[in-house]
Amino acid sequence: LAHGATRREELPIMRKAEVQMTLKKASPDQVVPDPRGSSHPSPTPPVFVRKMRNAAVGTGCDIRLKVTVAGDPQPSLYWYHNDDLLNMENQEYGGLWIRDCKPTDAGLYTCIANNHLGRKIQGFHWKNHKIQKEIL
Repeated sequence: LAHGATRREELPIMRKAEVQMTLKKASPDQVVPDPRGSSHPSPTPPVFVRKMRNAAVGTGCDIRLKVTVAGDPQPSLYWYHNDDLLNMENQEYGGLWIRDCKPTDAGLYTCIANNHLGRKIQGFHWKNHKIQKEIL
């Protein structure tokens, strides 16, 4: 045999193998916690951390309603005036601006915070150009 060559019998035998794997979602009782702790908080339902405050306003004023909401995953916020869903384009998360308010803007303003773990509601009733807190 030439230098570096081996006999055919000395070569390892390679065989093709098929592997099949099935992944299943673990139930809560099958999950083993990481002993080092988790860097991600546990999922939580929405909670209003900062609620809307009372404010006296007159016609022609700008009103800003602001809430701070905690929850994981981050809750979706929906604002309503009376029973009408408001368009939230160009609004910041947690805030609602009512520009150049008119008497027709009076009524119930409601913020609904929602994620897959729950739903919370915070509302204000604006009557006679004064916002009064209403607990829902």
